[in-house]
Amino acid sequence: MAATTGSIGVGWKFTNNIVQLNGSALARPETRTYTDPINGSTGTEQVLERNQFWEVVQRGGNRYMVMRSTDNNGNAIRPSDALNHVFNSRDSYLFDCATPMTLINLKATLDTVGADAFNRNTQGKLTVASWYDPFDNSNFDGGYISRVRTANAGEIVVNGHANLAGETARFDTNQGDRLVVGNTYYFDKPGDNSSAVQGWNAVYLGQATDGSHRFWSASIGEVSVSFRADGSWVPTGGTYGSYYLGAAIANPNLPRLQTWG
Repeated sequence: MAATTGSIGVGWKFTNNIVQLNGSALARPETRTYTDPINGSTGTEQVLERNQFWEVVQRGGNRYMVMRSTDNNGNAIRPSDALNHVFNSRDSYLFDCATPMTLINLKATLDTVGADAFNRNTQGKLTVASWYDPFDNSNFDGGYISRVRTANAGEIVVNGHANLAGETARFDTNQGDRLVVGNTYYFDKPGDNSSAVQGWNAVYLGQATDGSHRFWSASIGEVSVSFRADGSWVPTGGTYGSYYLGAAIANPNLPRLQTWG
């Protein structure tokens, strides 16, 4: 995870549309049926955007980026090639701040197990949108093993702004929270649970020699964060001074990685 994030720099530009193919909107959306890769149910979707590897579809109120099975010439597409295109042609894609966490996990898996094993396990199922994961029954963990604690309203105050009920609890080492390289974390903005800047997901890259902590987030890239000395896990200032490190921790699903390998 750390090696993958370190190799791509800033990442992708942000969009409120969750997933978006830059400049690839269809003149007229196409309606078709689809089969859910997990439970086999069928439904109707609209194809909104398309490039040589991916389509953006609307299924009810949800928007997904789905790998195409064949290209415009009828040639089969390999999942490894589709995923690598997302990383090698980053200007062609826009995402929210959660989808890149899923993509980073998939790319780290590809780089670990190799193309043959990755393609064998993902063929026909490579679909991304925020934390959606089509490879297990939870549907919404991005391929991680996650744990989240939430707080009651008003428990956390940053710069005069109190958290709302259901926002993440504060990161707390007394509750077993740890900063582990390669894990994904969440910086929460108290009092905001609806705007585009309500929080940011980040991969932890380790502690710097000056004591600050290095994180990576899409559309931001690598940043160094120093926390207040009061144990509040609030950054000392700058862009992230209105946030606190939340008790939402996701570590890569190593048992699945072993199975895929």
